Amino acid sequence: MIDGEGPDDTSLRPNQVLAISLPHAVLDPSRWSRVLDVVTERLLTPMGLRTLAPGEPQYKPRYDGDLRSRDAAYHQGTVWPWLVGPFIDAWLKVHPDQPAAGA
Repeated sequence: MIDGEGPDDTSLRPNQVLAISLPHAVLDPSRWSRVLDVVTERLLTPMGLRTLAPGEPQYKPRYDGDLRSRDAAYHQGTVWPWLVGPFIDAWLKVHPDQPAAGA
């Protein structure tokens, strides 16, 4: 969940993977396994992690069209390959004895 000036954003995004993958993780370790389970199930693709889970109201399945359409889709489901690095780092923290199981 993201807490800001407007209503809380409870949409499923890869932010917590980053919070686990940091050298000094900022997410409580008791939550790591469940976060990775959900991210693996809903955000992981063969090309990277989605920036928003399918089924969320703002989800855009395609990054195409004119500049305005692309800008609107940029953080709304686009798959970013670079997020695989933090995902793997988080996976290795949660599953140190099974590094290949989630790949």
